[in-house]
Amino acid sequence: MAKTGIVFLASAEENGDDGSSGRRAYRLESLFRELNGELSHRLEAGFQLRKGTREFGAILTGGPGAGAVLMRLWTELHPLKMRVAFVPGRVRVQTDLWTGGGSRGPASLHHFAGPPLDRAESLLEDLTASRSLVAVDLRDGTSARRLRHLGTLLQLRLVEWTPRQLETYLAYRRLGSQSRTAQKLGVTQPTVSETLSRIEAPATTEALDFFTGELDGALAEAAARIGEDAKK
Repeated sequence: MAKTGIVFLASAEENGDDGSSGRRAYRLESLFRELNGELSHRLEAGFQLRKGTREFGAILTGGPGAGAVLMRLWTELHPLKMRVAFVPGRVRVQTDLWTGGGSRGPASLHHFAGPPLDRAESLLEDLTASRSLVAVDLRDGTSARRLRHLGTLLQLRLVEWTPRQLETYLAYRRLGSQSRTAQKLGVTQPTVSETLSRIEAPATTEALDFFTGELDGALAEAAARIGEDAKK
């Protein structure tokens, strides 16, 4: 049995602090429980750690939501950099391991095999040897390069922010008001305004929205094409 999906693999850098890998694993496992619950209808395989505490992955059913998931992972791992690979394709279900998911949530990533998983691992290795942080396997090479460059630049921009700057930006992005953000964070409205101005929040938001929209659209189109090809 085979399914069309978007293989997502990622690797987080080490920061060299003692005990950091354990803390990161705990944070990620907590986040993965949230994502697997919220996105169970959009996942063929749930988010989970693999190969220790540095690498993790999932298989999405399609493009919508990929950008939002990536943004959450970027902010959860801040200020660590994260290399990510998205590969649409047909994944094979290993029926001897398959449980069907059901009420317990999406299946495990280990229940799947096939070229898209191999390709994602290869792209992740290529990223490790380069300065890029994002790889999207698309037939359209121009779109793939654009997403790689923009995704890399955006993540590099975010990791330069202080934790307080990131917290302020995320609160403002969610609440949409400087006064409500100030109240939420327990600071003054001018403080929020100065922070948002210092990190050029409007330009960052525009770039993030463009990137996530492009990523979701490209992956959805690729998954739909692969699904149609499989029916022929």
